Amino acid sequence: MATFLVYITEWALTLTLLYSLYGLLLRRETFHDINRGILLLILCLSALLPLCPVETEHASTLSQQLDVIETTIYESVSATPATMSAGSTQATISLSLWPRVLAWVYITGVIICMGHYLLSLASLARLITRGDRVQAKGMPRGVRVIYSAGLPVSCSWMCWIMTGSKETARRDNPILEHELAHVLLGHSLDMLLCELTARLLWFLPFAWMLRKDLRDVHEFQADRKVLRSGIEEEGYQHLLIRHAVNQQAPSVANSFAHSTIKKRLVMMCRRPSTRKAALKTIYLLPLVLIAVTAFARPTAVEEIRQTLVKEEEAAPLLSPTALTESVKPTREEPKDPVEEAVTEQTTQPETPTATEETLAASLPQVEETIQPAQAPTAPPSPAAPAASPEAVSRVSFAPITQEEFQRLGRDFWIEERDGETYVTFLRSIHGNEDHISLNGRDFKLRDMKSGDTYICRRIIGYDNKQVDVTVRNYPNAVATFTLVFPPLKKSVKKIQLRHPGMRSQKGYKLKEVTIEHHKTIR
Repeated sequence: MATFLVYITEWALTLTLLYSLYGLLLRRETFHDINRGILLLILCLSALLPLCPVETEHASTLSQQLDVIETTIYESVSATPATMSAGSTQATISLSLWPRVLAWVYITGVIICMGHYLLSLASLARLITRGDRVQAKGMPRGVRVIYSAGLPVSCSWMCWIMTGSKETARRDNPILEHELAHVLLGHSLDMLLCELTARLLWFLPFAWMLRKDLRDVHEFQADRKVLRSGIEEEGYQHLLIRHAVNQQAPSVANSFAHSTIKKRLVMMCRRPSTRKAALKTIYLLPLVLIAVTAFARPTAVEEIRQTLVKEEEAAPLLSPTALTESVKPTREEPKDPVEEAVTEQTTQPETPTATEETLAASLPQVEETIQPAQAPTAPPSPAAPAASPEAVSRVSFAPITQEEFQRLGRDFWIEERDGETYVTFLRSIHGNEDHISLNGRDFKLRDMKSGDTYICRRIIGYDNKQVDVTVRNYPNAVATFTLVFPPLKKSVKKIQLRHPGMRSQKGYKLKEVTIEHHKTIR
């Protein structure tokens, strides 16, 4: 839902930006073909630019401002009352509720607008199916003229021309020429795209203004084509006035009387615009660049790699690798044959040095309580020593925010080192207390080309490929867990990490999810 709301918001903002200067610069110009192309380009770009962000090395100011909007939506949707204290439960409910309310209001508006549009299409289809086909001489191939008694004004849709008078169905009739121009110029396809956009963005006034401008441009084009066919201009203008009074056609069709009469008459009498005026269309280029810059996203993997390198250089012992290695539990050697038969051996924590104790005190720790496995009962003999407590594990956190994790679009990155494949799995923390349970046996790396499957060998810092921890007081953080897999074959080009709880299990190019491992020399 959050992604859906973000896209609708970005679509509306882009259309507003690109359309903002059209009325000021181009609406009064007479190059109608160019104006039509600009309006259609605005419709397409506004819908596509938010879906195709460009990756850059650094985030721009505009993209950072847009991130604030995205973050607000993501956080409000992900907030739940269970993650908040009792004093703020009511505020949390309202915070997490309003995006859902807006979504339902939006969907209701779309249903109403689309329903109205479909009813108009049904009315038009009824005119076409119930009308009588008229054979008009000289009509281009594929164009059909339909006579429908009682239709107040002629109109057209796709390849059909509907008229309420059989006298109109002649090539020398200006009204038929006007509707034929709509058909030959393909105006119905333009309006189909524009109508869908206006109804999906029903809350945006600029979408309806663009729809009106595009319909006006269509009428200007049809009027010019009629006048160029040899029809007398003054007589055509009088005919336009007579047919425009108190007459109405289906709203989805192109009609001889749809557009504002004054605008059409003024446009017929206006001098043609100069070629220099066509340069005004360049205004769209900087606006497109602004939109591209706003939607640009820094390369997430590169940002993570650079952050890790900087932190490692500043404090080598605090790096994720060093932190993980510092908390590896050590295992006791078996003391007698009875204990050798036990599958899961008891581990002993390492004795930390003074330096490590100081670092451990300054780092966030998450205690993990592991229930001891049931061991077989030994025969009568000297009692075995009691099981030692499990070593305390620390959960590492990625140096990224929740919004950066959302933009990353995946839950992992890969490193090749020490002859093995290290997969860093990301897990967002929800609320002040979050329980994390992972089973390494559920994780698999799959070669998308050959179908080979790589099984997880271990999870660094945890025994038996099991993670069972509770994280407290780290809301909106992103925890990391390092899973170790066998080395990948050199032929692997596209990889897939499979796990039941992942957001997405699509395949990625290996080079896109692999970061170079930088050695730290101490």
